[in-house]
Amino acid sequence: MLVDQSNVVWSTESIKIRGQGKEEAEDLIGRIGVLSWEIWKTRNQTIFQNTIPNPNATIIRAKILESEIREAMRKKEQLGQNQNRSISRRSITWRPPPRDWLKANVDAAYRRSTAEGATAIVIRDNSG
Repeated sequence: MLVDQSNVVWSTESIKIRGQGKEEAEDLIGRIGVLSWEIWKTRNQTIFQNTIPNPNATIIRAKILESEIREAMRKKEQLGQNQNRSISRRSITWRPPPRDWLKANVDAAYRRSTAEGATAIVIRDNSG
């Protein structure tokens, strides 16, 4: 997870939280990010809209935002699991093109660690 605030970039790899596992540390950093975002918005409202800051309201908004983010992530995870199940249940087969047509099937892969990639193409007519 990367958080960019002006010229400061934080990542879970550069922030060490003692006594926490990786998942707990990422959760805590996410919570700090959400709270920081709400504090920043409260600051901007105070400066630009001449409002009186309310720390309790800022914390409540941060908790609501955190809850909304968790719900969105949960739904995304469920959607991904459902899609994986539906793909594995149905048979994926090659379909031939119409007569007098050619069909090109293309695939590509990229490995970030070595900056290497590959592309493959198979061209077939209606008889395969």
